[in-house]
Amino acid sequence: MNKQKLNFINEALMFLVLSGLLGIGISLRLKMHLYGDIHYYLGLILVVLVLTHIYLHWTQIVKMYQKLMPDPGKRKIVSIIYVLIITILLLVFTVSSLIF
Repeated sequence: MNKQKLNFINEALMFLVLSGLLGIGISLRLKMHLYGDIHYYLGLILVVLVLTHIYLHWTQIVKMYQKLMPDPGKRKIVSIIYVLIITILLLVFTVSSLIF
Protein backbone atom coordinates (compact mmCIF):
# COMPACT_ATOMS: atom_id res chain seq x y z
CA MET A 1 0.00 0.00 0.00
CA ASN A 2 1.43 3.35 -0.97
CA LYS A 3 1.76 6.28 1.41
CA GLN A 4 -1.07 8.27 -0.19
CA LYS A 5 -3.63 5.46 0.31
CA LEU A 6 -2.42 4.86 3.86
CA ASN A 7 -2.74 8.58 4.61
CA PHE A 8 -6.29 8.68 3.20
CA ILE A 9 -7.36 5.63 5.22
CA ASN A 10 -5.78 7.08 8.38
CA GLU A 11 -7.54 10.43 7.96
CA ALA A 12 -10.89 8.77 7.19
CA LEU A 13 -10.56 6.64 10.34
CA MET A 14 -9.62 9.72 12.38
CA PHE A 15 -12.79 11.44 11.15
CA LEU A 16 -14.98 8.44 12.02
CA VAL A 17 -13.44 7.98 15.47
CA LEU A 18 -13.66 11.70 16.24
CA SER A 19 -17.32 11.70 15.15
CA GLY A 20 -17.96 8.74 17.46
CA LEU A 21 -16.21 10.50 20.33
CA LEU A 22 -18.29 13.61 19.78
CA GLY A 23 -21.56 11.69 19.67
CA ILE A 24 -20.76 9.63 22.74
CA GLY A 25 -19.43 12.70 24.54
CA ILE A 26 -22.77 14.43 23.97
CA SER A 27 -24.58 11.29 25.18
CA LEU A 28 -22.44 11.22 28.32
CA ARG A 29 -23.29 14.86 28.92
CA LEU A 30 -26.95 13.83 28.80
CA LYS A 31 -26.35 11.28 31.61
CA MET A 32 -26.11 8.19 29.39
CA HIS A 33 -23.17 6.50 31.12
CA LEU A 34 -23.55 3.29 29.15
CA TYR A 35 -21.09 4.57 26.55
CA GLY A 36 -18.24 5.52 28.92
CA ASP A 37 -16.01 2.54 28.05
CA ILE A 38 -16.62 2.97 24.32
CA HIS A 39 -15.75 6.66 24.63
CA TYR A 40 -12.51 5.78 26.44
CA TYR A 41 -11.38 3.22 23.85
CA LEU A 42 -12.30 5.47 20.94
CA GLY A 43 -10.11 8.12 22.59
CA LEU A 44 -7.19 5.69 22.73
CA ILE A 45 -7.73 4.73 19.08
CA LEU A 46 -7.75 8.42 18.14
CA VAL A 47 -4.41 8.94 19.91
CA VAL A 48 -2.89 6.09 17.87
CA LEU A 49 -4.36 7.49 14.64
CA VAL A 50 -3.06 11.01 15.38
CA LEU A 51 0.42 9.63 16.10
CA THR A 52 0.25 7.70 12.80
CA HIS A 53 -0.82 10.91 11.06
CA ILE A 54 2.16 12.78 12.52
CA TYR A 55 4.50 9.95 11.47
CA LEU A 56 3.18 10.02 7.90
CA HIS A 57 3.68 13.80 7.68
CA TRP A 58 6.93 14.01 9.65
CA THR A 59 9.10 15.12 6.69
CA GLN A 60 6.65 17.89 5.86
CA ILE A 61 6.51 19.00 9.50
CA VAL A 62 10.32 19.16 9.75
CA LYS A 63 10.65 21.13 6.50
CA MET A 64 7.97 23.64 7.52
CA TYR A 65 9.60 24.05 10.94
CA GLN A 66 13.01 24.64 9.33
CA LYS A 67 11.49 27.19 6.98
CA LEU A 68 9.67 28.93 9.85
CA MET A 69 12.84 29.08 12.00
CA PRO A 70 15.99 29.07 9.87
CA ASP A 71 18.31 29.50 12.89
CA PRO A 72 19.20 26.02 14.30
CA GLY A 73 19.91 27.48 17.76
CA LYS A 74 16.46 29.03 18.06
CA ARG A 75 14.88 25.83 16.73
CA LYS A 76 16.60 23.80 19.44
CA ILE A 77 15.50 26.17 22.22
CA VAL A 78 11.88 26.28 21.00
CA SER A 79 11.86 22.48 20.65
CA ILE A 80 13.10 22.00 24.22
CA ILE A 81 10.47 24.45 25.54
CA TYR A 82 7.75 22.67 23.54
CA VAL A 83 8.76 19.23 24.87
CA LEU A 84 8.83 20.59 28.44
CA ILE A 85 5.35 22.10 28.09
CA ILE A 86 3.93 18.87 26.63
CA THR A 87 5.56 16.81 29.40
CA ILE A 88 4.18 19.09 32.12
CA LEU A 89 0.68 18.99 30.59
CA LEU A 90 0.76 15.19 30.33
CA LEU A 91 1.86 14.92 33.96
CA VAL A 92 -0.82 17.34 35.14
CA PHE A 93 -3.59 15.49 33.29
CA THR A 94 -2.32 12.10 34.47
CA VAL A 95 -1.98 13.13 38.11
CA SER A 96 -5.29 15.02 38.14
CA SER A 97 -7.12 11.98 36.76
CA LEU A 98 -5.59 9.84 39.52
CA ILE A 99 -6.54 12.32 42.25
CA PHE A 100 -10.08 13.11 41.12
